Amino acid sequence: MSKFCKKCGRELSDEAKFCTHCGQPCFGENEKSAEEVEESAKEQPQIGEKQEQKPEKKSPKWKVPVIIAVCILCAACVGYFVIYPQVTAHIEQQKNEEAAERVENLIKSVTGKELTLDSEKELEDAQKEYDSLTEEQKNYVSNYKKLEEMRVKLDSLKKVQKVIDQINAINGNKLTAEDKSVQTVRNAYNQLSEEEKKQVTNEKNLSKYEKIVKKKLKAKKEAEARARAKAREKAEKQKLVAATLSNLQEFEGWWGEFGAHVNKYQGMIEAAVKAKIKVGDYFDDANGTYMELSRQDDGYYLMLQGVAPGGVGMYRSLEGFVMPNSDKTGFYYVEGHYGQGDPSDWN
Repeated sequence: MSKFCKKCGRELSDEAKFCTHCGQPCFGENEKSAEEVEESAKEQPQIGEKQEQKPEKKSPKWKVPVIIAVCILCAACVGYFVIYPQVTAHIEQQKNEEAAERVENLIKSVTGKELTLDSEKELEDAQKEYDSLTEEQKNYVSNYKKLEEMRVKLDSLKKVQKVIDQINAINGNKLTAEDKSVQTVRNAYNQLSEEEKKQVTNEKNLSKYEKIVKKKLKAKKEAEARARAKAREKAEKQKLVAATLSNLQEFEGWWGEFGAHVNKYQGMIEAAVKAKIKVGDYFDDANGTYMELSRQDDGYYLMLQGVAPGGVGMYRSLEGFVMPNSDKTGFYYVEGHYGQGDPSDWN
């Protein structure tokens, strides 16, 4: 039984492992029977016979533009949804970093200088620049904490300077016991931290002013105490004068007996007379001088009689008036006529 190639139908030798015409392996399943070869030969075109060509299938003309359009659309989608956001994000990040770098450099410039009261404007400007950034941009500013620290130090410096200026404004020569400015400054000083207090270079002046006020306040209190005591004394004397005028209506006896202060009212009258005259200058024996005292008008009429001094043996009389003073705290003596004999004979 002959064997044939199942692919091209050529007859093969019994020992052939491959088709000598088409190279198809022929191991068992590739071998064709004579009937299959014959049938295959019918289908194969004979030599010289014109083989009928099948028309080639052509793609529709619209497919190419559609494919191109789809490709362009896909590329646009990839560009818009993938590449464009990445590019935009990169540009935005660059913008944020540049804005943050500008503020960062400004902060570095400001905080790198010695802090003084004149630094306030620069710090304020740097703060405004930082505040103008977006929240995203602020995240790129790495030295903002330094700016905050400098602002805190500036506030501390301003508090210290304010206390220094307040102390300098005090005029020690015009301080009074009622002054409150010194205590106000002391309260402000006490509110400073221990480190801030060390920076107040004129605190000694504040202590000096406090001593001045304290001394004047003490003097004022002492003066007020004396004034109160004097007022009490005055009131007591006024009461005694009023009581004297009411209770001492008259007296007749010896000057020495009157001076014994038989009652508490006589002492005021005696004191008024002695403050003005010495009875011994008018009479030889002061204590033995006769006296008459009688209530008259707003005061008293006083008459003294005795021997003239010097041992001449002449009889003398002295009349006068004892009146309350203007504030009614005591009496004063007004001397009247002094002469020989009885005053009744002087008319």
